[in-house]
Amino acid sequence: RHNRECSDQSFALMGSASTGKATLARMFGRLVELPFVEIDANACNDVNDIAVGIAKVLESTKVNNAQYPTLELQNLGGGEFMLPPCIVFINEVDCLTPKVEQGFRQAVAGTMTTNGFTLDTTAICWIVASSQHLLPDAFAHFITIRLKPLIVDEVAQVVSLHNPDLPAEVCRLVARHASTPRESLAFANEMRAEFEMNGGDWQKIVAVVAQDLGVTNTTPWLNRLGSGRN
Repeated sequence: RHNRECSDQSFALMGSASTGKATLARMFGRLVELPFVEIDANACNDVNDIAVGIAKVLESTKVNNAQYPTLELQNLGGGEFMLPPCIVFINEVDCLTPKVEQGFRQAVAGTMTTNGFTLDTTAICWIVASSQHLLPDAFAHFITIRLKPLIVDEVAQVVSLHNPDLPAEVCRLVARHASTPRESLAFANEMRAEFEMNGGDWQKIVAVVAQDLGVTNTTPWLNRLGSGRN
């Protein structure tokens, strides 16, 4: 839109750990070119923490195009402020305390009251993430996106994209020893370091690294998710 507002596009990202919820939220923020605020529900003790998190991001946002002045915080006077269009991502939203959740529900409805200030939040696009199957009724109107863990071949593709010099069979070996892309990339780095120091066959290298990390094909590194991986 001409004013960049996309508050009617709020999302609920559902999925187990390491399925890419936070990554997807950040990608959406870059796509719409709006200030992106990330709030960790586990570290949120008061609704004011959400307001402060938004304020800090807006302070560091530079408006280089006068066509979009709405990206600046608008002081309406009398302790009232209008927040500009921005993306606010609440990770692990189900971990919010009842007190904070109540304030967050009000913010989603359009108003946030904290420390004597009233903030108009109608222009915010909210994105919440949860590893639970259900969310509170307050988020029933959010667009729900359910994410699933990647299978071995998909993780191998990610490894290959970041390590184009590694043979396909090596990328698959890496993927079989990790549950998520992040883990697989770290595992690949360990393998590369071992190869540069001692050389040798990749099959032996993956065995050495797996032993160092205390994992095997049947005992995944950290947490292999789901039973359908191959």
